[in-house]
Amino acid sequence: MVLQLNKVLEEPIKSNSKKMLHKVAYVLVIVGALNWGLEVLGFGLGNYLPATLMTLVYSLVGLSALYEIFTHKKMCKECSM
Repeated sequence: MVLQLNKVLEEPIKSNSKKMLHKVAYVLVIVGALNWGLEVLGFGLGNYLPATLMTLVYSLVGLSALYEIFTHKKMCKECSM
């Protein structure tokens, strides 16, 4: 009985953390895309932030893009139809 209750209680936690990770990754991908558009106009984030911070941001955006490539269809309500 206790084992079943633990399983029931853990399931929403796993689901919520995956949803949050999906949302964070999605926002970072949008930030990266907007930054590329701004770079074309000469206003990209790279011009205004320190190099170390930009390396971190670019790394997070790249990892987020990979995450979205491999998990988007499973997480997105529109794509799963």
